[in-house]
Amino acid sequence: MRIKVLVVSVCLLILALGRVTLPLAAQSSQERKTVWQGVFTDEQATRGKALYEMNCAGCHGQDLAGDRGSSLQGRDFMERWREDNAETLFLFMKGSMPPNRNRNVRRVPLPDETYIDIISYVFQSNKFPSGSGELKLDTLPATQIEGQFGPQPVPHGSRVQVVGCMTKTATGWSVTRATEPVRTRLAEMVTSDEVKAAETTAAGKFTFQLANFGYIGPDFVPDTHADHKMLVKGMLVRQPNAERINLTSITMVADTCSK
Repeated sequence: MRIKVLVVSVCLLILALGRVTLPLAAQSSQERKTVWQGVFTDEQATRGKALYEMNCAGCHGQDLAGDRGSSLQGRDFMERWREDNAETLFLFMKGSMPPNRNRNVRRVPLPDETYIDIISYVFQSNKFPSGSGELKLDTLPATQIEGQFGPQPVPHGSRVQVVGCMTKTATGWSVTRATEPVRTRLAEMVTSDEVKAAETTAAGKFTFQLANFGYIGPDFVPDTHADHKMLVKGMLVRQPNAERINLTSITMVADTCSK
């Protein structure tokens, strides 16, 4: 049932998925920077270019425009990764790239430094400026991917999470007084840390219709959560005057919306 909270830390959850080593998850917080503030060096991007051509170009093209794989530059790249951080990109690459072409052989990820150098080359190819310091494992979480003119609302089709009030309307169920949607890469899972953060999250100003209750399963009964504060995850559908979230997870964080 997808409404259960996984009582594990983010660190242990990602370890269980085999996507990151403990030192990364245990790093101390860094000062937030955006990709427009020089988060890699030219030398690092040059190394990354050679590694990209060796490991990635066969699927994503010599020019990063995509072939069998997705485009790693321009609008396609930005719409997929903006309003997220470089750590998430790193974890995705480490967890699935290059893909395993031989299912009878266990996939072995590339060295962490290889992925980070390749990311530096991808950043350079997207015309992000270089700087005086290299992109490193412990700077990834604080390196924000966003457009040149600053953060924007996450795009249609993104997997997001919001916190808001479960509200019955004339047309069904909505989450009202909801927070601004933010990206989530764990759309079907909820951690104890996420619930704790949601408990103290202030009310927002947004309303989203809720759809796809069938995906959650028969054990979730919306009527029992009327006027409860909820942590909602799912796919964001942007439509004029009818924005909705196609549910992948929904969890109560308080039995009243005033908390």
